[in-house]
Amino acid sequence: MSPRFAAPRFSGLTVGGPASTTGGGVGLGITPTGALAMVDGDASVRQAILLLLSTRPGERLMRPTYGSHLHRLIFAPNDQTTAGLAIHYVREAIERWEPRVQILAIDANADPDVPERLTVELRYLIRSSLATETVHYPLDLDPAMGGHAPTSPHRGPAGHPDLATDPDPESPQDHDTASGGTPDVPAGP
Repeated sequence: MSPRFAAPRFSGLTVGGPASTTGGGVGLGITPTGALAMVDGDASVRQAILLLLSTRPGERLMRPTYGSHLHRLIFAPNDQTTAGLAIHYVREAIERWEPRVQILAIDANADPDVPERLTVELRYLIRSSLATETVHYPLDLDPAMGGHAPTSPHRGPAGHPDLATDPDPESPQDHDTASGGTPDVPAGP
């Protein structure tokens, strides 16, 4: 085989070392033959969950609904409403896309050390091995929010776009008063 088609050797990677079992941890593992090391078993489930939670619906080819809606919370304040929505989005994604696990508990709390971080904790049972695992998924919110709800006419209570009364803020039915348009006002008596 010509060197052009040989497996590349990367500096800084551990050759022959195990693959990362943390799901976002130390890097790639390389087998002695130069191939990428694969994870399996419980570590595979953990990585699949982390991938699911960090994928936006529409990003994956041939599976446009795969993923979670956690990305919708990026500009939300770090409060109990956001935590509740995060729990809902995690439960919805896991129940739909990860049949290998049974959800035991989901919790979301503000990180006391990083005010703009919401940490989602997922405890689950792996059905095949009956092992109980926990995943901590940090969700970094916009630090410019400062814990306050934005003032936007297209956001619902507490500034959450998912609770807005207008389902599509970009729809042509919006009234643009800034460009000289006038909102519909009922005629007086």
